[in-house]
Amino acid sequence: MPTEDGATAKRYFRNAVERHWSPYEVDLTADRETLTELNRSAFTQLRATVAMFGAGEESVTEDLVPLAATETGKATNSSSLSFER
Repeated sequence: MPTEDGATAKRYFRNAVERHWSPYEVDLTADRETLTELNRSAFTQLRATVAMFGAGEESVTEDLVPLAATETGKATNSSSLSFER
């Protein structure tokens, strides 16, 4: 998937905050404490898991973009999708 320009990424972020949830409301205090207590091996394993999750999310997005374009009746690529109201 091509890297999104800043404007597109900002629209995605704004859409998520306006329609779903705000990342500013998530309390990460307990997670921060847990992460600082992990040994190097556990942290490395967690980091690999998070990286694989991110890669999986990107793969799903790449697979679904053509379907979203078909539903709207437009041929498009992921970098041109707009979620503005």
